[in-house]
Parts: sequence; C-alpha cells; structure tokens
Amino acid sequence: MIKEEKSVSFEINQLHVSHSFTTNISDILQLNLSFSKRAWAFILLWDPNRHLRWQYLYTDENTNKHVVIADDPVVSSFSTVDGPIPSGEWEIEIFCPSYQASPLFTYSVEMNSSLETLTAEQLDIINWSKGSGEVGFTLPEFDKGKVVKTGSAWYKGDFHTHTNQSDGKMTPSKNIEQAKKMGLDFFVATDHNIIPTKWIDDPNMLVIPGVEITSSKGHFNALGVMNWLDWRPSLADGGMESETGINRLLHDVKKSGGLRSINHPMLKPWHWTFTDTLLSEVDTIEIWNDPTFADNIKATEQALILWDTLLNDGHRIFGIGGSDSHLLPEESYMEGGPPSVIGDPCTYVYATHLSAESILRAVSEGKVYVSRSQEIDILIKVNNEIVSLGSEVTAGNVEFCLKFWENQDDLVVEWIVDGEIDKRSPVVGAEPLVESIDLSDRPFSWTRFQVRRVDGELIAFSNPIFKGRKTPSIPTWGNLLQKAGL
Repeated sequence: MIKEEKSVSFEINQLHVSHSFTTNISDILQLNLSFSKRAWAFILLWDPNRHLRWQYLYTDENTNKHVVIADDPVVSSFSTVDGPIPSGEWEIEIFCPSYQASPLFTYSVEMNSSLETLTAEQLDIINWSKGSGEVGFTLPEFDKGKVVKTGSAWYKGDFHTHTNQSDGKMTPSKNIEQAKKMGLDFFVATDHNIIPTKWIDDPNMLVIPGVEITSSKGHFNALGVMNWLDWRPSLADGGMESETGINRLLHDVKKSGGLRSINHPMLKPWHWTFTDTLLSEVDTIEIWNDPTFADNIKATEQALILWDTLLNDGHRIFGIGGSDSHLLPEESYMEGGPPSVIGDPCTYVYATHLSAESILRAVSEGKVYVSRSQEIDILIKVNNEIVSLGSEVTAGNVEFCLKFWENQDDLVVEWIVDGEIDKRSPVVGAEPLVESIDLSDRPFSWTRFQVRRVDGELIAFSNPIFKGRKTPSIPTWGNLLQKAGL
C-alpha cells in the first residue's frame, strides 16, 4: 500500500476561512478532522478542478470526523462525490458562525492506493451524484420517475429529516429503519446545507434528495432538488445570509425542479425573518414541525394563522408537515416526554403512484393532509363528482365524508371557511363524519378542516378546496407578517 500523510492545524477566528493542500495522483484520499472546541462549522472540499467533492456540518455533538473520497462510489463516504483523485491544489472551505470561540481546526490528509475496511452501510449504497462542470455537482443517477409502489393511494411520508451527516444522531440506514417502523412510504433527506450524494439502496422505501438551507435568519427546504445549491455567504449576493441571495436560492431550486418550503416559520429563534422573500418563490410552508418540541405548540398555531392569511389573499401555497427528526428513537426533548421520531407528524400525499416525481407533483397540487395519527379516509364530492384536496371547484356546496382510524369520541373536526371556524363537528365512535360546506355566497372562497382533541390539541389538518380565484395582493413575507398581525 502506498501511503502519504500530512497534518495541518489553524485557528478559526473569522466567519469564513479556507486552506489549501496539494496532492499527488492517488486512488483514495482520506481526511481526518477535529476541532479543539465545540463548534458549528459548514465544511466544503474542492478539488483542483474546482469540483465540490465533500460537504459536512461539524457540530458540538461531533469531535472527530473521518472521510474517504475515491473513484469507487462504494468506497467513498456519504456526502462525497466520487471520482478520480486529481493531483494539484485542493481547498477546504469553512463557514463558522460561532468563530468567536476561536477553535483550533486540525486535519490530516492520507493518500492511499487501497482501503482495507468498509462499513456495512458502504456495502449497500446507491450513488446519485456526478461531478459537474458547473460549481458543485448534479444528481443524474437519481431517477425521479422510478416507481416504488403502484396505484393511486394516500402515501405516508416526512418532508423534514436529518442524519449524522449534519447534526442528527441517526445514520442514513437508521433513518430508513425507523421510517419503516413508523409505516412511512417515503421521506425527504434534508440535512443542513448538505445535499445527499448517495443513500442506502432499499427497494421498499422511497428516499428523495433534498436539503435544508440553514441561515441565521431562517431555514427552508429544497425538496427533490437535483443539483448542489450555492448557499455560501461569501458570494457577491451574500448567499443564504442576504435577502437578495435567499431569493436567488429559492429561484435556483425551482430551476432544479424542486419545491421550496419555508420551515418552522414561527418557531423562534429559527423563524423566517427574510422580510423581502417573494411569496411567488414559495411552493409550500411547513405548518407543523415536530409536535414533541414544546415551543412548537404556539408556533404551529401562529403558522396556521399565517397560512390562512395567505389563502385569503388568493395564494396557492400549500401546507405540509415535518418531524425535523434529530434524535434517537428513545430520546425526547423533555424528561419523560414523548419521543421525537421521524414521521411525527406524517404528511399524507394522494399520488398516482409512489415515485419522487408523483409525490412532488401531488404536493404542488395540494393533495395533502397532515396527521399525528393514522390515515383518515377522505371522500369529497361536489355535484356528486369526487374531487381531491387542493382542487378548484365551481359549485358552492362541498360534501365531506371523513372516516377515522378507530373509535374516537374525544375528537372534534373544525371546518375552516375563509380563515374562520364555520362549524365544529364532534366525532362519534367509528361512524363516518359527513358534513356539507356551502361556499356559494361569494366569487372566491375556500374551506379546509382541522382535527383536534376536545382539549384543543391539534391532531390533523387538511389542505383547502377552492372556489374561484383571486389575484394575490401580498407580495412579500414581510407584508404577510404585517397583514397577519404576527
């Protein structure tokens, strides 16, 4: 085995630093990294051709990191882009918002001709990525049209998850394992500023590539994105830390074929504070984020108010949920509290089949409801014709039939019409709940339902049915907050 090794240390004393090292031609490059103090640092590795080869978030939960980059995708670590290891100058770029702590960053480089051991995960991966002539990389090996399950159905999923590639505690394989235990059909991998380049190959679980663009002023998810997004604050437009940069990033997601979702918009201190965000660049809002996190109770109710304001203004921005899972299944955010797990809440999507393309299209059409419990059997008719959530209808009378998962005498369904509670219907045993909502008295109107326990705890909410259209008058996020009084 040919082996070349070098070690370098330097202090992180500013927001953005970079360091270069040179390599000779080799089959395998290995990096070992460590910080002397707790830090939150985004790390990017660029090869001599300015191709991005690795992304990582170093957090206070991680003290050391070992990464392998090779031509063979099976050998290469998660979040790397495999390919030849060219000789020349490589660059490590570090963005460290907590630089005031001045941690000492140490890394060693090893150039090898072989790798003696592989992890179990590495033996069972599927590669999605390819280096690009553009900045970053693309995901040409991820097939959005690949069908995992056939048939129109309510598919159960999670649009906000994390792994140990950023600040989560679960490996990619553990995420799949827990998702199966929760009965999920799909989830989106959304680590902080890291787009997955590969995943565990499991024929029974649809995993969709995504990323949580994570700035100091708010977070948004890019769902189904097919190339790296340049979020760096060092860019001329300020990247993810500026109003101009965040609008550019939102537009970049659309160009990539992804959906844009504002995450936990009212959950302080991670709430969305970019007041110039164009609402025309937003597809969905994460109305419901991890219900086991105590502060989310208030934040979710505020998000519902915000959403109703958008709908009243004529926007067709749909609501989804996300567990924002970070912990191990047995852990909770409060002592003795409920576990925080992937799939809580779960987002049900009515799609023609289970594929990334079908799921994302259905979300963009509003064929979605969110629940903490099992599936709700939903039948909606207008003039005796079946319609779906998210539909626009011409007649004014909308007939709902809801059937719940078991005997539920402690549930109440609230029927929301144009942002106000029109009526409340108690759920009685296992009997289907039938209700008719009249939207005929105005040219533009909408209705949706939400389910609560009798004590007010939110259990589920649906996306709306629209009657007619209205030209929106609220252009930006700041205008929306002002209009909603939040």
